Amino acid sequence: MTGSHSFKRIKIFLAVVIFAFLSILLWNVCFNRHSMTGVVIENKNQIKIEATEKDFVDSHGKYFVIRFEKGKENRNDDFLVGDQVIVKYDGIIYESNPAVIDAKSVKRKE
Repeated sequence: MTGSHSFKRIKIFLAVVIFAFLSILLWNVCFNRHSMTGVVIENKNQIKIEATEKDFVDSHGKYFVIRFEKGKENRNDDFLVGDQVIVKYDGIIYESNPAVIDAKSVKRKE
């Protein structure tokens, strides 16, 4: 009987771990909170920004091209060189030079 009791505990533990993992994954997908701050350094055919958060720069680089998702309200002409902006994105940073981010939204930092 002790062996089956131990096996039940292991199954319950594994179920809790799997549930926790799936909950975190679902939260991340549904309520994605990826964002970065930067300064617009170029706005010709596309917006190029320089990241201003040291931790972000250390892990992802300094310069980023921002692409807007189709159908989003932001446009390139909404921003001027020197504007400080907050970029919310889907969590994917395309490794190129400069790196590329598909923005969910871009807003001026107040």
